[in-house]
Amino acid sequence: MNTSTVQRLEPTERKALILDAAIKVARKHGLAATSRNRVAAQAQVSPALVSSYFTSMALMRKAVVEHAVANELLPIIASALAAGDKTAKRAPEELKGRALASLMA
Repeated sequence: MNTSTVQRLEPTERKALILDAAIKVARKHGLAATSRNRVAAQAQVSPALVSSYFTSMALMRKAVVEHAVANELLPIIASALAAGDKTAKRAPEELKGRALASLMA
């Protein structure tokens, strides 16, 4: 008999956990390679649960890029800019410049 208990999280906490996992995946593999299955594995949840919080990969990637811009995560911003991401393109020019320069460092 399995004696471990699964902690039930509030929806906002679960969504934050999934977003955090997506950010980790984007940092490790790049934004374009951030897949539902990789995020689910990182968050230790099912791909279906990821889909219930982010109904499309476009919405998940947008959330990742918004977080990256707000927190100046340069590699993710650079990856998003390289992919032509609209959210990344709206970032401040100075931040975009630093993100792209980080690729050459």
